[in-house]
Amino acid sequence: MAFEGNGTIAAPLPPSFLEKTEAAGTAQEKSKLKTLRTYYRLTRLSNHCGKAAILLPGYFTYQKLRGKQADNLHLLEVETFARWMSRFTRLLNVEVQIHGEKMAGNGFFVANHISWLDAVVLAQLHRFSFVAKDEVKEWPLVGQMSQKMNTVFIKRTSKFSVYRSLPRLEEALQNGASILAFPEGTTSVGKQILPFFPMLFETATRTQKPVQPVLLRYTDEAGNLLPEVGFVDGDTVFDTLFRMLEKKRIVAHIHLLPELAPADCRKQLARDSREALSKYLETSQTP
Repeated sequence: MAFEGNGTIAAPLPPSFLEKTEAAGTAQEKSKLKTLRTYYRLTRLSNHCGKAAILLPGYFTYQKLRGKQADNLHLLEVETFARWMSRFTRLLNVEVQIHGEKMAGNGFFVANHISWLDAVVLAQLHRFSFVAKDEVKEWPLVGQMSQKMNTVFIKRTSKFSVYRSLPRLEEALQNGASILAFPEGTTSVGKQILPFFPMLFETATRTQKPVQPVLLRYTDEAGNLLPEVGFVDGDTVFDTLFRMLEKKRIVAHIHLLPELAPADCRKQLARDSREALSKYLETSQTP
């Protein structure tokens, strides 16, 4: 599935009565309405997450008891979770904009890492198999979804953990899946590209698959960078969630850069990918 030019998916919900009223009110009224809007959205998100936590396990068990084949059941799980994440971004009032074209066929995708929201946003671009830190497995609901969507979990501080994951990643690529990794190994507010860990690129060199760098940026409607989305400095998921809920609208930009040809040196691939993302970030203008 390719995206050309500036595509837009997962458009947020239309402006609410609260937002329209806030625009016309005094400073004090705006503050009160902002708080009201935050908790209104939180209530809707909680309802959305609660339904998934309660209903989905039973739904999948029912499908299994009906005799649904394992492959078909897995596909159903992946598509269901993808739709859930699309709805999640809409309730959070996140507009996803895609710039550029996804490479034809499968391959190895690498992106800068800003927030836990990254995977939710990128899942709407393609049904990736993600590489994620081990702690994600323990996150409520997100951990369960990650495991169902073929996520490969690694310990960020262990090169051996990454090395042990290579056969599974290679098998996924050879079977037609696309892998998406965050080679910075940590998150930032999105103002720069941190150093890459080359070991992850061994998957691409062994399978001779192309690598496509992906730049993520979160802005407001005017194009101003939103560091509040960053999951950094000891933040919890709820810290960043509340900061996002306070924003009137968040625009998530997915910039698909030109793919890099297969190579034999993982360190060179890591350098080239990071350089491409850094240069694009420096020169990028508000879309």
